[in-house]
Amino acid sequence: MYTITPLQIVDYAKLMGWTLIQEAKKYDVYLMRNNSLSEEISIVMHNKYSDFFESIESALDKLSSIYNIDVNTLVENILTINDDILSIRFKDINANKGFINLDEIWNYIKAIKDLIVVSACSLIDPKKSYRNPTSYKRVKEIADNIQFRQTNIGSFVINIALPIEKQLQLPLLSKPVQSFTRNVTSNIADSLNTIIDNIESDNIEELINSKYNISSNFCDAIYSFYDEKGDDVDFSFQWSPRIPRKKEKITIKNSYFETISNFSSFLKENSFEKISGTFMATVETLNGDFYDKGDKRCGEVILSLFSKENEEYNQRFTAKANLEIEQYELACEVHNDAKKFLKIAGTIHPGRTKYFEKITEFTVV
Repeated sequence: MYTITPLQIVDYAKLMGWTLIQEAKKYDVYLMRNNSLSEEISIVMHNKYSDFFESIESALDKLSSIYNIDVNTLVENILTINDDILSIRFKDINANKGFINLDEIWNYIKAIKDLIVVSACSLIDPKKSYRNPTSYKRVKEIADNIQFRQTNIGSFVINIALPIEKQLQLPLLSKPVQSFTRNVTSNIADSLNTIIDNIESDNIEELINSKYNISSNFCDAIYSFYDEKGDDVDFSFQWSPRIPRKKEKITIKNSYFETISNFSSFLKENSFEKISGTFMATVETLNGDFYDKGDKRCGEVILSLFSKENEEYNQRFTAKANLEIEQYELACEVHNDAKKFLKIAGTIHPGRTKYFEKITEFTVV
């Protein structure tokens, strides 16, 4: 027996163009009519009637026959009516034998999550590279809602469901709607197509010099699917019928992965965007020297900083600063008192070794 309700079938049928006949409700029956197909489907509304489950099976069988899909696939489509489904098929030789290496599948699942997360980042804050992608609130919400669906038989397939926002999970809306989740999933498909089109046209420079919001993190996530045995990877997209879009299948050929890796390296090398804002800091290390043989110190300190106004930097990171005498004295004060912090406004040069290029405010709080 399928764990599916009459209302779920009705909701699905309405999205497929069926009309609910309201007059039939007084007889405790959902009557659906499709004039273009000259078909009707009836489902008993309540399980107090003896033919309740039989009517559900009958409705599923009829829909299955009309749309020429097996009942199990139909049920899966109904249960995921509010989800965009991303499927990744691995043509690993072992998959045809019924198994895949556990370490490999763990890496693949992590790569899929990374792919979705950085796709969301590129919509919120386009960059060539991200230090802490899940620091953005909306990105974390997307990551927390990713669902692992049942896998397919045959070559190994991972099915991932991304539920669209609950406020959009309503009966057919009269106006087009904007869904951040749909935009994230669409961005994955569009970015994959963009990368593949430029590789196949031998025009990778267009990616480098273009306006496309493709980050090194996105490329790294894609490269995680690389298989030394030479297998291709298929990405399939099945969209929630609440926001219709044609199904898509995108194949990354094994020979493309090297170019994707090289493109990622280029983005990392050219991703230096200066970080401006106000930061709270503790002093980790004092490396200054005495100034002009006097008893006052100045020079380098290593700071542990975070920013409340910049989502990507709301977790601690380190940066160096070259301080004047007065600033160095304040740094010493904070270093010796665990209850105190520095409040620093300025501009930080990013990279592996971050440092303050300019300081406009330097106070103790």
